[in-house]
Amino acid sequence: MTTNFHFFYKWNTHPTVIFYLSATLFTIYHIYNMPITFFLAIFAGALIFGYTRIQLGFGHVIALHVLWNLVTFLRLWIS
Repeated sequence: MTTNFHFFYKWNTHPTVIFYLSATLFTIYHIYNMPITFFLAIFAGALIFGYTRIQLGFGHVIALHVLWNLVTFLRLWIS
């Protein structure tokens, strides 16, 4: 069994586990300079981005990320 086949076999048989694991790893990576209380907020964002990626595609999740960053930037710029 080749490595690629093994990866895709696991992906196709356990997509929910892989989805939540990747969202958790995303959250852990992005929380390095924030208080631990932001864990749930970042995890929720990871779930939203992941769900958007799976349902609508990569281009939509990039657009969502741009909007997310724009709203944050405008909020900080106004205050």
